[in-house]
Parts: sequence; structure tokens; C-alpha cells
Amino acid sequence: MKNLRLGITALALTVATSVSAQTTNNRWLIGVGAHGVNHVAANKGVGQALGDAFSSKDLYTMNNFVITPPLSKLTVARNLNKFLVLDWQTSVGNVSNKRINMDKEFFLMTGLGLQFKVNGFWNEESWFDPYVRVGANYLRHDYTNVSFPLTDVHGTVYGGFSGVGTPRKADHFAVNGGLGSNFWFTKNFGIGIQGDYVTTPIDKSNLANFWQASASINFRFGNRDKDKDGVLDKDDACPEIPGPVENQGCPWPDTDGDGVLDKDDACPEVPGLPEYNGCPKPASEFAVEATGALQGIIFDFNKATISNPESLRKLDQAAEVIKSSNGGTFLVTGHTDKKGNDAYNLKLSRERAAYIVKALEQRGVADTQLKSTGVGERDAVVPETASDEERARDRKVVVEAIDGAAWEALQKSDLPIVKKKVVKKKAPAKRRK
Repeated sequence: MKNLRLGITALALTVATSVSAQTTNNRWLIGVGAHGVNHVAANKGVGQALGDAFSSKDLYTMNNFVITPPLSKLTVARNLNKFLVLDWQTSVGNVSNKRINMDKEFFLMTGLGLQFKVNGFWNEESWFDPYVRVGANYLRHDYTNVSFPLTDVHGTVYGGFSGVGTPRKADHFAVNGGLGSNFWFTKNFGIGIQGDYVTTPIDKSNLANFWQASASINFRFGNRDKDKDGVLDKDDACPEIPGPVENQGCPWPDTDGDGVLDKDDACPEVPGLPEYNGCPKPASEFAVEATGALQGIIFDFNKATISNPESLRKLDQAAEVIKSSNGGTFLVTGHTDKKGNDAYNLKLSRERAAYIVKALEQRGVADTQLKSTGVGERDAVVPETASDEERARDRKVVVEAIDGAAWEALQKSDLPIVKKKVVKKKAPAKRRK
């Protein structure tokens, strides 16, 4: 009993240190449970063990097992890859050998094993986690008090432990092989069952051989998530920086630093605005704003000049809009109402558009950004017979964003080029002598 208490104490200490280790290592499992030992069904050679596993009545008779209490079996395991698991298993208890009617003796088996995970073929994260296992162990089970010769429950006579007159043994080298499966209720919690045939090949005797069945409560550790973003470190491309699952645990980049993530940014390398999907404000929007600033502008009567203070302030506003367009290029178009001569209206609209361009350039707009044209009464809709107030709707200046080949094809202005006449001076007349 003293040895059993020492064994369980050592097992509990091992559990405590193993649980602590789970916080600093990946892909670990720890299981604690109970086991049962059946010597009665292990009276044949190793070669017959596989057949007995499926046919022996002795193996499936509960009275043939010595059941140990909870916390008598410990498993610590680590995944090497999706197919292989390296484990360390320890079993303790006070166990008798019912096959030879040996009283209970302290039992300790501890050693390393290698599991081959079958679910690696379809889904290693499956709730059903079967495996094949082989292991090598140190076995402490004391046979030194057994009296020979003896006859086992099957009628086989033994003259000594491994032959007539051979010494009894307490320490053994044991090899085991078997099947098991874990059943996971959550990603981290489940139960495990395992069945093994254990043989002591160096003993040259099958007296210490046995079948072992065990059941454990299993906990998986090491699926760490250091940045707490919900993506496990093993799957996290940025394990120390929180990020969404959709980007493998990394934060979405913002290459141009405009506050719009690249995944939502239609122009990821050019700073822009959220309302334009991360792209710069389009020139067409600046054109609309500039047109709005110039709305209601009043020219001097029948002239291409402006002296009205409110209209001059409108020019100031329009200039600020265009200067903020990051070099956008714009066509300024002059419009008149229907009243008057068509040719006169066309000429006046061209002159007024050119005046607006000049006035905006005087207010700081680059001369490479503006060109002008006039269309006269082409787009006028209010009848010539309407009141002046009604016809004012057609007297306007419109700013339009133009770029590329269309911009290159435009002249600075569509005003007619006035050629200066060169007046030749007549040579002075020669004096008569």
C-alpha cells in the first residue's frame, strides 16, 4: 500500500508539472484515468495475441481484470505531425496476477510510445481520433515471492520464472502494442480508450505478460492564441499581432495609410477617402464643386468682365476648389441665353469663359489646369421671350473634368486668333537735284 501511495503521489506531481508545461509548448495532450490488467488471457505466445484480441473469452471476462482506481494512468503526448504522436504513458496500482494466483503487488509501468493517427488520412481535427500504438517501457511488478513450481489457471505447469530453477524477477523490460481512440467533445476536451498487449521479451517467460485496458479524460493544450484574435498560433501568419481569420490572423494592411484597408481600397497604393473606396476624390467631383461655386455669377452687361463683389467672391471659391484637385485638368464652358444674335452670343460666351480662366489663374490656379470654350445659346432652354430672371438660368459657366487625349486635343481657348496687320512705311521721296 505504501508503494501505491508513493506511485500515485509521483503521478500527481507529474500531472501538475505537465499541465504547467502546456502553456509554453505546442500541440500537447494530457490524459488522466484508470486502467485494468488481465494476466489470465495472456498465457499464449506473442504470435497468438492478435487472434486472442478478437476471439479469446478470457480477454473479455471482467473477473479476469484487476481494476485500478482513478488517477492510476497518465498520458502525456505531443503531435509530431498529422500522422505521428509521441507519448509517455505511466500506469500504477496494486495488481495481482490472477493467472497464477499471485497476491497484489505494487505495479508501475512507464515508457515511451509512438502513435500512428488514422484520422490523418481524412481530418486530423476530427472528433473521432483512432490510432495504432507501440511502446517500450520499464515495468515494476515483483514476482520474487512466488513459489515454484506452480500450475496456472489453464493447467500449465511452471518449474521456474523462465524455466526450471530460474530466479524470480521484480523489474522487467516491457514492449506493448495496441489500439486506441480519442473522442473529442470540444477542441480541447475528450475521452480516450486504449487496449494493449504487454510482453516482457527479455524474461523468456510469459508469466508477467498481460493485457491492459485503460480509459482517460483527455485535455489538449498548446493550441495557443498569443494575440487573442481567434486564430490559433499554428495557423496564424502573424501570431503576435491580432488580425481576422480571413487574412490568416494578420491585420489587413493599409499600404497608402489613408485609413481604408487594402481589402476595401480600390486604390491601395494611392491615398484617398473612404467615400471614394480609398481612391482620391475624382476630378469630376471637383468640377461639380467648382461649377456650384460659380453658379449665379454675374458678368457686367454685354461684357466679358466682372465687377460685382459677390461674383468676385465666387471666383475666389472656385479657385480654391480647383487648386485642391491635385493637378486636375478642367474645361471652362461659357453659356448664354437665347436673346440676341447667335453669332454675338457665341462670341460673348467664348470671351466670358476665357475671362473666367484668366481670373482663376490670377487667383493661383496653374495655367496648365484650365482651358476654355464657349457654346453661345446652344444649350439654352428658356425661350427668348421669357423674363430676364427666367433666362438667367441659361447664362452660366460650367466646369468639366477633361483628361487624356481629349484634353490634349483642346486649345487653351477657342477665341479667334487676331492677327495684327503690319503697316509698311513708305520710303521717303528722293529730292531732285
